[in-house]
Amino acid sequence: MLTDCNIKKHLNLEWFFMKLSIVLTVVPYLIYCIFKYNTILEPSGICQCVSCDIIAFYSFKSFLTCLLLVCSLFYLSEKYMLITIPMLSLISVFMLTIEEANGNPAESGLISLVFISQSIAYFLQTCGANFSLFKNRLQFPVQMVASAYLLAGISKVLNSGYGWFTEYGLNFVLEINRVYYVLYSASGDIKYIDIGSFWRHFFTNHLLVLKGLLFFSLAIELFSFVILFGKKWAYYYGFALLLLHFGIYLMMGISFPTIMVPMIIILMNPLWKIYTITKRQID
Repeated sequence: MLTDCNIKKHLNLEWFFMKLSIVLTVVPYLIYCIFKYNTILEPSGICQCVSCDIIAFYSFKSFLTCLLLVCSLFYLSEKYMLITIPMLSLISVFMLTIEEANGNPAESGLISLVFISQSIAYFLQTCGANFSLFKNRLQFPVQMVASAYLLAGISKVLNSGYGWFTEYGLNFVLEINRVYYVLYSASGDIKYIDIGSFWRHFFTNHLLVLKGLLFFSLAIELFSFVILFGKKWAYYYGFALLLLHFGIYLMMGISFPTIMVPMIIILMNPLWKIYTITKRQID
């Protein structure tokens, strides 16, 4: 039977591997964003409130990169967390806003929400002794993931009703066609025309299959709240969400790494799973 000390040790290790996964994936992406852009094409988000033109200066980019790396080290070593995680939140919001302001709406808000939710957990821990930081710094990000997918499903229902996967289902064929023509126009590779043509003819001739796939994709989003029921629910439902992303990529050639990667880390924590399996084999 696990004692309170052992439970805390277990949760601390789980938390560390989650942080490590975030640093290994999110930090390189943010650094990429820092040096990718030099201008603001169309101000959005916080860039509508304050000038973001400072991104044009290499010295600022270097400073921001150093600050990000220092915060990442503090984050991993669990130092000054009441300052460290809010700083990571601000940097991620700023850089991802810069990306959107340059015409790349990559649906990347989940990255910032993960940091913000962790910041809230550490802040609430200072407000009351009954607050379990060990559990909630892991659980709050799960709530953000559930919200992201659930709101996506609700948005579809509110805008189109259940006709989204019934009478309006055929419109999805047009969207597939549009996406592959965009890919063709961007690359000049004729294979995208062929792929788009294949899916267009397949779904036009098999409307029931198309409606079934759309129904299940909507259902996966609408029932994403089940990941709040516990770690096992979250872990196994993560595979359903992965299946959703795989289907989107297979049919439309579209991937959402800024949603999928945080989802995998938060719900499935693969490095933690590898560690526990390896330790079990050694023991």
